Amino acid sequence: MPSRRLTTASLLALFVVLASIYMLAYSGRVESRDSNRLFDALSSAVDWGDFLLDLAAWENPPTTLQVMRFPLETASIEPMQVFAAAPLYLMARIIPGIGLIHTVWLFNIIVTATAGVVFALLAQARGYRASTALVGALAFGITTAVFPYSKTFFREPLTLLMLLLAAYFADRFSASGYRRVPLLVALLLALAAMILSKASALLALPALFVIALPSVRLRISRGRLMLISALIVGSVLAFVLLLVIFGNALGITSRYDVIARLFNDRTQSTLITALHTYLFSIGGSYWGTSPILLLALPGTWYLIRRGQSRYPIAALVLILSFAVGYAILNNTFWFGGLSWPPRFLLPIIPLVWIVALPVLEQVLQRPFSLWGGLFALLLLYGIWINLSGITLDWGAYSQALPSESGGLGEWGGGLNQVAYLRWVITPSLWGTQPLDIAWAILNMPIFYAAYGGVAFTALIVAVRPSRLRALGVAGLFIFITGAALVMLKQTDFRTQTQDESLHAMLPILEAETNREDVVLLSSPRYVSFFFNEAKFTD
Repeated sequence: MPSRRLTTASLLALFVVLASIYMLAYSGRVESRDSNRLFDALSSAVDWGDFLLDLAAWENPPTTLQVMRFPLETASIEPMQVFAAAPLYLMARIIPGIGLIHTVWLFNIIVTATAGVVFALLAQARGYRASTALVGALAFGITTAVFPYSKTFFREPLTLLMLLLAAYFADRFSASGYRRVPLLVALLLALAAMILSKASALLALPALFVIALPSVRLRISRGRLMLISALIVGSVLAFVLLLVIFGNALGITSRYDVIARLFNDRTQSTLITALHTYLFSIGGSYWGTSPILLLALPGTWYLIRRGQSRYPIAALVLILSFAVGYAILNNTFWFGGLSWPPRFLLPIIPLVWIVALPVLEQVLQRPFSLWGGLFALLLLYGIWINLSGITLDWGAYSQALPSESGGLGEWGGGLNQVAYLRWVITPSLWGTQPLDIAWAILNMPIFYAAYGGVAFTALIVAVRPSRLRALGVAGLFIFITGAALVMLKQTDFRTQTQDESLHAMLPILEAETNREDVVLLSSPRYVSFFFNEAKFTD
């Protein structure tokens, strides 16, 4: 393992390792109504310059009379994911032979792999050895709940990445003695991107404030510190105020009434249930689905002994802010719909795991110690949990629950009883339910070998870095992914791509319709085809 600082080549290879592993579980299908809505907003923004729900109008019919030509509902979502995913959508529109959905669903694979790289940078910035940063990033990317979410188009992975970037720049700006202006600019941009990715990310501000606090050894004038604090706080408040004032243009004003929603007089009947699940349940808590985070407990003890209490305090503040905030904000919808729990707490994972790195460093120095055995046990348990999270459609679990569950993923028995945990029920369904992996569904086992080989090669390059070899494995990953996208578009029966009558209809619609026309489908079964195949130029 490398003992010095991770090089650019190591970080690039780390990205390829994680992205290749995520591609082994790639599904390339719309997994939920929320993702439908996000993709519709993306296509509307790129194709028509608005956030109206046209492709998914059948799922989101107009609820109010509107004085406009097309009475369509607005997506009412924060715009950052749309902006960030637009290049993938544009690429799929421009390049013939690849599908829109297939390409856009690479987004969270890229985002989550990038988060692993940023985590390694933060770990290294905190003074950990390169080997600790590398292994920590791999454990974060493979054994926590971020893995199942790499298959989706949910917003939480992007919020996680922006929060992690904000924490990294806050840490570096504080360590510089608040002198490096580029770091301040980067911090403000990361904060803006975080807030634009999801309004509830405002709940992370107290924890980021803790990270940005000066070291007790740092000599800085009170006036300068107050000026910088006022600049950051003022910038965030001004940015949110502008969103509230001008958000009507995008239909997102209501997304940023977080404070009002927190103190709204509403029933709190679900508060205790939500907090119990988020924080204590064995099947739905942030540590229940990411058990390796339990090492943050002894990690906290080690850090406090060293007089380094900032990150343990920041992690605790972040956990409580998100858990309490989401329990109140979402009320009866605290669980997050059809998802892998706890969806809303996904962004806190890296800043909890960073607290565990003192333990990981000891494990790497003495792998056959008690800590080494505990680490190996939690590592394997986390991988087993993730196998249940990536192999089947999440709805299969709900359907397999006993009748008293009502088919609800948030049923208490499935969150608190061992017999009904997701990673107990789901393996019993293997062989009886189709795998939710594109290469299995479409009988393309060659991509298991291809991505597995790239991941293994990239891992070697990450440990023994070479810029040329890192560029080589990155190029190989891009080539294989391009070939996979082409083959998916040709063979994916889930999008009815082999229906010649549907393909024959596209040029007719292209020739006989314009921007003002509406195409009504006779059945929702054709939706997946139009989502993936329709690349109209006007």
